[in-house]
Amino acid sequence: MGAARRVLVLVSVVSLGACSGSGTGTVDADDPSGPPVVTAPEPTEDSLPAGFLGDIVHPSTGPCALTQDPETGRTWVSYANTRQIDEVDPATGATITTLNLAGTRPCAVQYVDGALWVGIFRDAVLQRIDPDTGEVTAEIGLPGGVSGMFHAFDHLWVLDRAGPVVMKIDPATATQVGSLRVEGSPRGMAASDEGIWLVREIPGVVSRIDHESLTIVEEVHVDPGIRGLAIGEGALWVTRARFGTVYRVDLDDRSVGEPIPVGSDPRGIAFGHGALWVGDVTGLIARVDPATGQVTGQYPFAVGTGGGLAIDDQLWVFEPDRIVRIDPAELP
Repeated sequence: MGAARRVLVLVSVVSLGACSGSGTGTVDADDPSGPPVVTAPEPTEDSLPAGFLGDIVHPSTGPCALTQDPETGRTWVSYANTRQIDEVDPATGATITTLNLAGTRPCAVQYVDGALWVGIFRDAVLQRIDPDTGEVTAEIGLPGGVSGMFHAFDHLWVLDRAGPVVMKIDPATATQVGSLRVEGSPRGMAASDEGIWLVREIPGVVSRIDHESLTIVEEVHVDPGIRGLAIGEGALWVTRARFGTVYRVDLDDRSVGEPIPVGSDPRGIAFGHGALWVGDVTGLIARVDPATGQVTGQYPFAVGTGGGLAIDDQLWVFEPDRIVRIDPAELP
């Protein structure tokens, strides 16, 4: 498989997939004070997205989540509308093998130490699965189902909708070793060297959780309505849904910057290819320069996707019926 490829997930993003017949589009310069907006022409039968490298097509629909082995680069995609997880070649997008699972809606997946951890949403369980055979080797019940999951500090961190509760799970023993009940509509989660960061939408705060004591040790007040979270370039980056903005929270002094306009309803957010990428539910993807906080491009793509991500030198875009692979260097 070659060298490992770094993955950054862009959660709940509308697609990077609007079609451009030439693959370049045109720039709308009516507002010279704003960022360049690429206007896609009407799609034709053979039209392709700008920077199109290929796509990953599944017999069903609903590509939902992706994970990767950081050592080997092995990559898996889960599908919300089936009981399947595909292993795909990250260089070509070709399907290598398919795992047929017993549960439905495997909408969260994380590779840890030789195993796939899969949140089976409708069955409200977390399963540990052998990636070579598809055998379930452990199972943990979750009353509300997984709404977020990642690996940090040698543990799995799972946000269970019921409660809601942040769960700390030891992947070696497949046991829950701690939990923290949180209020205020918890949303995005991420980890820095300081601990676990959790967005709480209704009070509009980002809470820092000590990863050992599993207690909230700090809160940074931003604004009510915040949802998505990414960490990079010495800052927390937080989307504010329905207000069309992103906030930069400095990790040195905890200062909150002025809101950055990025769209009408930004949800997905991630770092990749030297930029912050923010997805808007209307179909816009904004590219933000993390050094200046300026939006350097906005790209209109198809509405109705489940998310996108940056992988190696590509952007992968989750459309309702496929994943589109794009060269970000080709985006104007």
